[in-house]
Amino acid sequence: MFVGVGAALLAALFWALSARWYERVGSRIGAVEINALKGLISLVLFIPFLFASSAPWPSGNSAWAFVVSGVIGIAIGDSAWLACLRRIGPRRALNFEFFPPILTGLLALVWLSEALTLINWLGMFVILSSVRFVMAHRLADTQVVENEVGKGLLLGAIAALCQTLGILLSAYGFTQGAGVLEATITRLAPALVVLIPFLSFPQLYRRLKGFTLDHWSSLLMAITLGTTLALWLQLISVNAIGATLSQTMLSLSPLVALLVLRYRGWDVWLATGFATLGVVLVLQ
Repeated sequence: MFVGVGAALLAALFWALSARWYERVGSRIGAVEINALKGLISLVLFIPFLFASSAPWPSGNSAWAFVVSGVIGIAIGDSAWLACLRRIGPRRALNFEFFPPILTGLLALVWLSEALTLINWLGMFVILSSVRFVMAHRLADTQVVENEVGKGLLLGAIAALCQTLGILLSAYGFTQGAGVLEATITRLAPALVVLIPFLSFPQLYRRLKGFTLDHWSSLLMAITLGTTLALWLQLISVNAIGATLSQTMLSLSPLVALLVLRYRGWDVWLATGFATLGVVLVLQ
């Protein structure tokens, strides 16, 4: 239980931090291009760890579940999320973290028989409300083009739905037996294959050629933490505590980031207190 919760909280932190880094490079390179780059670099980073792993690869229905999870959750969902982030900024984009835990809880009940008690649902509501409260006070608005807001909100909704379906499919894949690292690669590789036809390599080369050292450092930090490690930790969490509890812990990403970055104030401490209470209730 504690391994799953800890993995989810670390993934939440890495996602929140990477949102800022991705925002820095989002004006220089498209969402699909970023998504493909992060997939390629993450796969390369995973290779050394495979030599130390003896866990089984997904097979049969399990393999298909992870493949479809990667296409929906990573290829489509992450591209939509990055495009949303570019259009409406981190504050508005992170509002969509409110919905996946609720959707996951309802769908997991029907599909995976992950039944939550009334106390668990109350804890989820307390966590999500705490995060929403502190975000309204602490995350600065980003300058946006007004006619892009509607597109950004639609993309955020698509990303939330894809994230939910991706988590559910991954949880189903683990019911058939698979190693976490192997499952992560099985998700990531098909997503990259799906993205390749949508890339313009000459255009990508020109854009990357114009990157400064700051752009490269932001991109590589975001990929290493927000994709490579966060995807791995996410599946560790899903495998350990299930889809619904994992999604709920992941929704704490903005609050965890504020604490680690040493933002202080009555609102942060109040939200942290209530979020902690929510975690206790969810884990009952």
